[in-house]
Amino acid sequence: LVIALIALLLYRTRKSEMTGSTVAFPWATPIFKYGVAFCTAVALGQFLYYFLFGQYRSSGSDSLPGTILCMAAAGLVGYFVAEMLVKKSFRVFRAGAKGAAIVSLALVLLGVAMSFDLTGYEKRVPDESEIESAFYTFSGMTHVTTDDADTIRRLTAAHRAIVENRKELVRISEAWDADTLSQSDHDDIEPFSLRLTYYLKDGSQLSRSYSLYLRRSDLTVPSSATARVNALYMCRESVLRRVLGYGCEHLGDTPRFLDSYCYYYDENSNTKDYALTAAQAEQVYAALMQDVQDSDNGGSDIFAVQEYQYDPPISFWLELYFESTNEKGRPEVYSLGPHVNGSTPNTLQVLSELLPELKSNTVTPPSDDGIHTLPATEDASTEESVN
Repeated sequence: LVIALIALLLYRTRKSEMTGSTVAFPWATPIFKYGVAFCTAVALGQFLYYFLFGQYRSSGSDSLPGTILCMAAAGLVGYFVAEMLVKKSFRVFRAGAKGAAIVSLALVLLGVAMSFDLTGYEKRVPDESEIESAFYTFSGMTHVTTDDADTIRRLTAAHRAIVENRKELVRISEAWDADTLSQSDHDDIEPFSLRLTYYLKDGSQLSRSYSLYLRRSDLTVPSSATARVNALYMCRESVLRRVLGYGCEHLGDTPRFLDSYCYYYDENSNTKDYALTAAQAEQVYAALMQDVQDSDNGGSDIFAVQEYQYDPPISFWLELYFESTNEKGRPEVYSLGPHVNGSTPNTLQVLSELLPELKSNTVTPPSDDGIHTLPATEDASTEESVN
């Protein structure tokens, strides 16, 4: 509304002889030309950078010379286009040389200033007292939204360690892409990614995304990025969502488990679908929670978990049905989707012991559409079991 009123005021005060001009007020001409140049540098420059230097983005390291070159080139295009609109002529290159030089110099200085993070944007990690809640995900596999104070403390500690070790991470990233790491470094380092968002108490958000190269040898160094990231990865909230999978947010304090399903993958990639009774599902859930507790107590680490997830010799996918109370206080049936492998030894042992019994209950599992329509009784899947 304020901008509209200002525009109306300017419209009424403009000189009639300036009606056909691109810019009706001479004092606004420099604002128009340099404004168009800057906007073009940011918008078109970003497109040029991704098109010409996009390969640098794959590892999370950017090309500063490439960024400056693309911004300067796009800024010059925008400046001369604005000059042509103002002068209504294509012959503006000689007359606009001084302005073009100013644009180029300003964009180069801006690019260099950004690389030194003079505003502290890249280094900023909010104080825990400023954070309402947070979201983070590791390599797109463990998704956590939390307001737990301990988890947020671990997240900010990991974030600070990453920022403090940013130059080393970039160096390793470049060596990794160029395949110039020594054999010992290559054996010691594993790539990960971390994406995080802080929801601050003032209503704003702060999001960051990092490509990480963590050293196994740094796990025992408390202040290292590896140790801090591992502390976050292995905390209770992270382990809960990684081990229990989808549906864990509906568990509540006393979930009542129903007849469920188990998908078994052996070392030869053979698969079988088995039925679980409500009692067996309860037994498996107890083992899952023991694995969560053991992981939170330092029973594993980020490297071991990743190796089990990507190369499991034997694994189980579970679809555990349970009855819990929904947000309206009414009972409702949900499903839990744990993935069991070597990173969950207690659950793996329980399922392996149950396997002889399960083999007599090969079934065809229901579709996902039936999850919320199962009757909330222990006999929920009786009709679907095939002996």
